[in-house]
Amino acid sequence: MTTYSATVNTYNTSSSHRTVTQNVGTGDTINVSFSNYSPVTTLLVSLITNCSSSVSVNGNATSGLTLTFSGSSAGTYDLRVTHFYSSGKTSTTKYSGVTGTVSAATPTLTAVDISPATWSNTGAGSQAFAASATGTATDVVYAWSLTGDTDNATLSATSGTPVTVTMANDIGESQETVTVNVSATSSSASVSSGITDTAVITQTHDAASLTAVDISPATATINNGGTQAFTASITGNVTDTVYAWSLSGDTDNVSLSSSSGNPVTVTATDVDDTDQETVTVNVSATSSQASVSSGVTDTSTLTLNHTQTPQGVLVTPGGAAIAIASIANPAVLVTGSSTIPLSGLQDLDGALIASTSTGILSSVKSLNGAFVEFEVPVDSWDGGANWGSSF
Repeated sequence: MTTYSATVNTYNTSSSHRTVTQNVGTGDTINVSFSNYSPVTTLLVSLITNCSSSVSVNGNATSGLTLTFSGSSAGTYDLRVTHFYSSGKTSTTKYSGVTGTVSAATPTLTAVDISPATWSNTGAGSQAFAASATGTATDVVYAWSLTGDTDNATLSATSGTPVTVTMANDIGESQETVTVNVSATSSSASVSSGITDTAVITQTHDAASLTAVDISPATATINNGGTQAFTASITGNVTDTVYAWSLSGDTDNVSLSSSSGNPVTVTATDVDDTDQETVTVNVSATSSQASVSSGVTDTSTLTLNHTQTPQGVLVTPGGAAIAIASIANPAVLVTGSSTIPLSGLQDLDGALIASTSTGILSSVKSLNGAFVEFEVPVDSWDGGANWGSSF
């Protein structure tokens, strides 16, 4: 915006109306001075068009009228001051003033600023950045970009304002610096190469940690042919955990689906055995991010119950036992008076048993559906047998 000065001579005996011409732009200011007042008796502002003045129409003019232009009202303007001249018996009315054209000011674009100028972030987060232009141009176009350590930075848009930068938390990485760039252009202001500004992001990633690993379930029991899944979970924030699994203890009749990964499955082999076995499930967790190479560990206890399938046995009075490859029902057949050690058998469901031997059914746990001769002595049993006569 420009301020102009204009001096207008008032009417005298040898002059008529007086005007000066000053072309201006919108928002410009003209300071108008009037000279040669004598023999002027009165000055009155009589006309103001397409401009504003510190002196009202029909107000008393002074030697320092100020003419101010505002807005975008292109066209002609006029400020006129009427002179009442009196000399003796003669009175004359004339005027002096300023006239000219008003031209719309050329739009400007002189600077652009990003807010905020800096942002410090720890972990994952996002921040909006806004650009503001200095100047009168209304067609400003903003172009955004990121430079520097941009692997973990994402820009929501490359144009418009505001835009958002999102930072990812890269566990264990060192501190990073990202530069946010904006370029502002305007056709009306003839700014095509762009006026620029930058903002700086300081990104701090969380330190990597791996402090513990836990197996779920902590204990489990399976039978012959059964399976059990085990899942490991860590305490910490690392994303590169490597799990190593193994079995220890009574491992002859169990197998592990995999020695790595998560979860894993343990499968029990179907075998005839009266013993209960205990297997320990082990896991070790390591992480390069947290520099944990020796591993944090945990264990789970697996109990394996083998189902006893009674073998078919025919015992003669002489006490010699003859093994029978298979027998459907009865599962066990005993005759004679020989002592038959059946106390280790867990399941005699459906068996047909006949003997006078002492302690033949000691500690047998299940006789459900079995047929037992009256003479068979029973030290302990959980019930469910059918008692009958000799056959």
